[in-house]
Amino acid sequence: MGQGASPGAGDYRVCMSVAEVPGLKVTGHIDASGGRVAAEGYLDLSTAGHLVEVVGELLRSGQPGPLALDLAEVSFCDSAGITALVRIRHECDELSWRLEVVNMSDPVRRVVVDLTGLGPFLNVAGDSA
Repeated sequence: MGQGASPGAGDYRVCMSVAEVPGLKVTGHIDASGGRVAAEGYLDLSTAGHLVEVVGELLRSGQPGPLALDLAEVSFCDSAGITALVRIRHECDELSWRLEVVNMSDPVRRVVVDLTGLGPFLNVAGDSA
């Protein structure tokens, strides 16, 4: 696509990101079919902002669509992590993305879904309550 050209139906770009801070590794990609972000480690006060930042950068780099946030490898989540997930949901809404949290580990599911009841708001896969 040249300078000043409008994106067409067949035009798309792939954006990938790998970012790591002590305690959390985040990988993600955005392409024509949507996006996927996977986190590995723990979500707490020292790492939660990093997840929000990486997801936000990816969301702003592509065209809106579905975004799967994979938390299979996240072993811990405190109130800062919960706040990060809510912030990601709000940013998805603002930018017209459809968030779905997938593969949530059991310890994180107990906090985010069972304790807080945020499963439906975060579109947690397998949560119909």
